[in-house]
Amino acid sequence: MFARTTLLGLALLLACGDSGGTSTDTDGGASSSTGAPGSTGSTGAPTTSGSSGTTAAVDDSGGYLGPFSAMCKMDADNYPSTQECYGYSYVNGNLTITHGNAALNCCVKNVVPTFEVVGSEITITLAEDPDYTPCDCNCLFNVDYQFDMLPVGDYTVTVVGPNVPMGDPPLTQLLNLAMTPIGQVCADRSAMPWG
Repeated sequence: MFARTTLLGLALLLACGDSGGTSTDTDGGASSSTGAPGSTGSTGAPTTSGSSGTTAAVDDSGGYLGPFSAMCKMDADNYPSTQECYGYSYVNGNLTITHGNAALNCCVKNVVPTFEVVGSEITITLAEDPDYTPCDCNCLFNVDYQFDMLPVGDYTVTVVGPNVPMGDPPLTQLLNLAMTPIGQVCADRSAMPWG
């Protein structure tokens, strides 16, 4: 419960970094496995949450957006600055995912995730809500997602950000929630704002 609360409580801080560089280390983000086919899931309707910190309603995939603050990260945290990551925690049937270092426009006000659960595959696709005036920069954000009443098992979890450089590896990994209920998956990123 503490890990879940800690992940949900991560604050989003402001930073529009401008240093360049390429990443040199991966932590499993480039590998992918598909789970066994099972029950058919559904594509949930996009949900949004404003910077007020409210939580969006659950869609029919079971996924929803956690509190979102429209502020870029200022300080280093658990996610290497050259990588896009997700940290996860599975406690009592609830899967919490923190999308670390998601690249979004610095002036974004809201985000719109789409959740898809099909059998043992979970895909989260993040987009910027178009109702804002874009700045001429991208920044790194942490975004929280939650799935309630998810049966224990193996799931291939893929998180897709809106500004991943072409040719960079996907952020995906087969997770065994019974054996490893807490962990982190990262993929190298080759362009700004990572670096």
